Amino acid sequence: MKTLKLHTLALFTLLCTARVHAAGIEDAVGGAMVLGRGGAGAARVNDFMALVLNPANLARAPGGGDLGFELRFPVLHACFDRDIDPNVEYKQPGAYEGFEGTESFGRVCNEAIPGPTANLGWSQGFGKWGYGIGVFTPAAVGGASYGRDTNVSWYPAEDEPFQVTTEGVESPNRQMGLKRDGVVAFLMLGAGWAPIPQLRLGASVGWGVASVYNKSVVSVLGGTFRDQEIMNELRANDYFIPRAVVSAAFTPTRYLEWFGTLNYQGDINAKGSAELTANGISGAPLQSCGVEAPGTHCKIDGVKLNVPFPTLETTFGVRIAVPRGTKKEVYDPMTDEYLDFEVDGSWAQTSKVDQFRVNLHNKLVEDEGVPKIQFANTEMATSSYPRQSTSIPKNWRDTWSVRAGSDVNVIPGKLALRAGWSWTQRATPVETMNIDYWPVQKIGMHLGATVRFGRVKLTAAYARLFYQTVQVRVGTGQVKDIASVEELKATGVNEGRFTARQNIFSLQLNAAF
Repeated sequence: MKTLKLHTLALFTLLCTARVHAAGIEDAVGGAMVLGRGGAGAARVNDFMALVLNPANLARAPGGGDLGFELRFPVLHACFDRDIDPNVEYKQPGAYEGFEGTESFGRVCNEAIPGPTANLGWSQGFGKWGYGIGVFTPAAVGGASYGRDTNVSWYPAEDEPFQVTTEGVESPNRQMGLKRDGVVAFLMLGAGWAPIPQLRLGASVGWGVASVYNKSVVSVLGGTFRDQEIMNELRANDYFIPRAVVSAAFTPTRYLEWFGTLNYQGDINAKGSAELTANGISGAPLQSCGVEAPGTHCKIDGVKLNVPFPTLETTFGVRIAVPRGTKKEVYDPMTDEYLDFEVDGSWAQTSKVDQFRVNLHNKLVEDEGVPKIQFANTEMATSSYPRQSTSIPKNWRDTWSVRAGSDVNVIPGKLALRAGWSWTQRATPVETMNIDYWPVQKIGMHLGATVRFGRVKLTAAYARLFYQTVQVRVGTGQVKDIASVEELKATGVNEGRFTARQNIFSLQLNAAF
């Protein structure tokens, strides 16, 4: 068998699922009440959501206990309109037709069915202290799906025993990513304590797990759509992602409250496998890529994925309240206030997100069992050795966000209406903009309401997020197609126009005991 030693072939344009929960790159803040206030609710929240927003407020948890459940539907409409470089020959749109284009490839948009996220927890107060326990998922978009996964067979073998792809349009985003999904959940436990009535302190710790899936394509010769390509499906799991939150709140009077929080979260360091399909050939049996003749469909085990996340995020805020009645030992803002107004400011260490990394294997080309993949299922088929590792540049900057919101208790203890506004700074440089995350400038408009029936409280919220449009000019994109034989021919695959908007719907039910 003839073997083409493409030792620099990289198998991934790596995407990480947007369901990963991370400070600094969330689309909004968790909890229906807080969402309706534009995210400015950390000083006011006193149920299980305080575990992740402000654990000091667990000292204000209801004395008999409170069981809460939030269900959220984030709907992201995001599109990428790729620009054509007139100096590059593309295999697009016909199966075997190459041309030098002068117009856009056409726009591709996220077509994933919106998936819900949820939070569930319990909190209980005992006078000067309280505790909480809960399971939390991200306040972020779930899976995404951009374009078709068509991979046209380029120079297929005449005696190929399996189905080849001879027609279809290859999506212009294919090397940034086609599909991603994942599940992340954190178990959090924490407590709050009020040593004096004016001061509350709190802390919570958590253990997270993540399951990541990504589907994307790489080039072989460089120069998008010019040659044989490989479809990659990455599946990886991380069973320990640490998280911790500490906070303090100071209330010198009933009218004024100050608070601050510090959030820590670890990176994703996942292990799993990569399933490879070469040259648009379907139907071949799945084999190990380490055998002598793996065919066009094989698997590499022991793949390692590293996705760095902002390690630290800090939030400071002030809340002004208009109290009603006399001061009570058990505090309920919905009953004991006419209205309030809160402003929060946050800083996130998003500069820690420098690149996403994947290690495929640790073998050399001359080693026994080194992974490879063939470009046809025939005896004389050429094959390729993937390189050991690759990375996707991010180079994010630290970011700030500002949130403001207010509650008005229309019927004290029965009905509250709220509204808010939010702003988040852009983290990503224009040159490394991608479709996996959308860490661009965002402005949000938020509305919400709470209705209480006896011991049951129902909260609804809606937010509309307006995303900054990003234009990556031809020749400036730093996200390249992964080339192997002629790496200098790698071209920018993220050059074009990125647009997005998002609608978020949330319902939360709390039952007091």
